[in-house]
Amino acid sequence: MYFHNQKIKSDECLICHQNLGLETTLSYFLQKRKICSDCFHSFARLDLHTHLDAYPLTILYYYNDFFKTLLFRYKGQYDYALKDAFLEGYQSALQARYRDYLVVIVPSDQGSNEKRKFIPNLAIAQSFSAQVIMPIMKTKPYKQSDQPFAARDQVASVLALKETLPAHQKLLLFDDVITSGATLRACTKLLCDSHPQCLELLVLASHSPDNFQP
Repeated sequence: MYFHNQKIKSDECLICHQNLGLETTLSYFLQKRKICSDCFHSFARLDLHTHLDAYPLTILYYYNDFFKTLLFRYKGQYDYALKDAFLEGYQSALQARYRDYLVVIVPSDQGSNEKRKFIPNLAIAQSFSAQVIMPIMKTKPYKQSDQPFAARDQVASVLALKETLPAHQKLLLFDDVITSGATLRACTKLLCDSHPQCLELLVLASHSPDNFQP
């Protein structure tokens, strides 16, 4: 099992712990990457730019077996160091693109966060933004992944704003995985009450990206 305080050497791949000194490509010397080339290419990059309802939606990866295993290590086995692995190669572009945005985190289960001693989406978002906020809360314990697909719209009944957002802000809603889109839709409805200047969505991965094609 992995733990949130596990120490990773600076010259080791965050995922497989291979010595990064063995990498010979110029990009590793210039970009100071934190994962090896094998792990980097195991991510199935999607880079889908589409819309969910009226809101621009970006999905970075396919939810393949590699991503599934990595996400379980991070969230289920508390491997906190992996927070810096998911956006390898994207950080600079995301920092530039969303420099003027408030990044809003889709809330996760509070009980699970207490066991982990960290909030998964928050830690990942902080790798590309210093303006990360958590204005949305769950009013009772609820895991979307435990719900039948046909009942996932019920997530809207357990989400609420815990604080008022300033009006006319640029907002980016961030989540790790999109399946039906129900959670993101429920969150966008809450955020629209603050009359944002614009609202965009960023998701790490999707099981079925064809459902969200333009």
